[in-house]
Amino acid sequence: MTNEEVRSVKLKININNSISPLHDLLSRIKENISKNASENNETYNLYQSKVQDLSLNNNKLKENELRVNFINETSYFVFLCYLYSGFIQYKFNRVIPIEYLAKKLDTDMFYSWYELTDELKAEVLYLIDDKFIHSISEDYISQFYESLLDRNEKKRLGQFYTPKEIVDLIVYEANIDFDEVVMHRKIIDPACGAGVFLTRIIKKMEEKCSGMELVEYVYENLFGNDINPFAVVLTKLNLTFSLIEHIKGEEELLIFLEEFCNFPNVILRNTLMDTENRNYDVIIGNPPYFKTTTNKELSFYSEIIYGQPNVYGLFLYWALRHVSTNGMVSFIIPQSFKSGLYFLKLREILSKLELVSLISFKSRKKIFKDVEQAVVILTVKNSMRAKKDVNVISKVDNQDKETTSFQTSMDNIIMDRRYNYFIFIPSTDSILGLIEKIYNTSTNLKENGDYLFGTGAFVWNQHKDLLIEQKSLDTIPIVYASYVEKFNFITKDIYNEKIGKKQFASNSDRIGSMISTGQKLIVQRTSTFEDLQRIKACKFNDDFIVNNSQYLLENHLNFLYKKNVKSQEVDTNALNFYLGIINSRLLNVLFSVKNGNTQVSSSELNLLPIANRHQDAIIEAVSRLEGNLTKTAIDILDEIVYENYALSSSEIDIVRNYRR
Repeated sequence: MTNEEVRSVKLKININNSISPLHDLLSRIKENISKNASENNETYNLYQSKVQDLSLNNNKLKENELRVNFINETSYFVFLCYLYSGFIQYKFNRVIPIEYLAKKLDTDMFYSWYELTDELKAEVLYLIDDKFIHSISEDYISQFYESLLDRNEKKRLGQFYTPKEIVDLIVYEANIDFDEVVMHRKIIDPACGAGVFLTRIIKKMEEKCSGMELVEYVYENLFGNDINPFAVVLTKLNLTFSLIEHIKGEEELLIFLEEFCNFPNVILRNTLMDTENRNYDVIIGNPPYFKTTTNKELSFYSEIIYGQPNVYGLFLYWALRHVSTNGMVSFIIPQSFKSGLYFLKLREILSKLELVSLISFKSRKKIFKDVEQAVVILTVKNSMRAKKDVNVISKVDNQDKETTSFQTSMDNIIMDRRYNYFIFIPSTDSILGLIEKIYNTSTNLKENGDYLFGTGAFVWNQHKDLLIEQKSLDTIPIVYASYVEKFNFITKDIYNEKIGKKQFASNSDRIGSMISTGQKLIVQRTSTFEDLQRIKACKFNDDFIVNNSQYLLENHLNFLYKKNVKSQEVDTNALNFYLGIINSRLLNVLFSVKNGNTQVSSSELNLLPIANRHQDAIIEAVSRLEGNLTKTAIDILDEIVYENYALSSSEIDIVRNYRR
């Protein structure tokens, strides 16, 4: 490379001050790949076919989006190969051909077809100097790759970079014995992403094992699957960078490159469709989170599928069926599995095994970027449920700050069939005795009583052709969840021209069976996870009842009805009693402890613990709230509810002082 060529490269890299040199360089590589699209059509078609076959997500990327991903990944792949080569040259003073390294990494042959132009090669070689290589952190590759993924690709993959503090927690909870490296101990991350869990295991092993012994252990015993071809490449490269530090001299390097660096146990595979019967001693990871539909490929999961399954639940079931006897499963997953009806059968299986620990996080937004779900680290041992205590740990974020922990019996954490095997993850142990007392001395609507909660039948975006902005003689008002506040019904202007949401519907035979009449107790089906008032319920106000003999309940609402007679109006006293109970601070605290998502389902409302020791007093207190909705009046109702459940003064203090 001449001095003039070097000066030209320096000028190009420094021209654009708005983005980093690496992003600028990758943009030019992607542009060059796009210009030569005809050269990679056959490879792209294979890539597209494979990716679509492996994907269980119904919201698959469109063809043009998939091609953009292919180009992005190819550009990053070629850069990483040069980085790989530069690292070897920097550490061992040995030049290894780029083509050789590319084929070792790209075992599925999706990216190694592309060669840089001489001009781009000069830019890459200039950028990847010793200073650049020396400055790279251990998680640089993983974090930089995640920064390249757009929102659609993250949604398709359900992939988010797991902070190393979280990875270390999971590895610790999985109780991997690093004091003794046993060559037959198999460990797998079934959705490995960039391989961060596997590389952290290597980091833990370094004090006990090194050199080619460590290389052989990783080659034989660490497994990773992923549906993204580029994730497989990244995992192999991250494993390489973790191990190459332990290689001594050129001879060991050549042995490593020739015999070990292809990592055949890191595979492009949809774990959920894996038909192998192999068992693993430890299964760890951060499985993807998104809903999917049932199909014949998921027949293996028929035991637990109910409704629309979330993929992370399927991964947890797969892990429980592929972990060795006395083996460990440790996943970080959304908390929605704690009480949702979709996870009922999965919770039943968990209730029979040894639950080792639960680590919940009070601040979900500090864990994963762009992820709203509240998450928990669940660790299970594949042995029959024993009389061992469960470790319950509550943390503010992924740092070791403000951590509270305690041990308690598994009987206090997982309920029985009567209550759908609800799982409680309290932030303190003080509330556990209170929960046990309330559930043991109460009943529920599903078992007893004349009433149940159901869900509104009208789905507005499925009937857009019937929606009307203004009221007329031939329209029916739609009751939306946003109208519901605690003890207060307020109609609001929800007209949205962009999405077609309107406040009225034309009367039609299509919606005849959905029409409701009379006074109702209605409950929002969605809530804010951080809000302690998770259940917001009210009755219609007098004006609405007087002016609307008929209405439609939108499907983001729950409502109370008389068993087997949904059209019949609920008795006023019953309506007021249940309104007071479910709006109370006590029931909302209990609901917050057991519910792990933003949904307030009718099935969970029907399983709330109901006591009626002071039914008349609750009815009277709710009646007095009409026209007098003050904090004092609500506090009085809460005090009556405490008495209704026979709470002691110390138990009342627990409820009053409870915070999420």
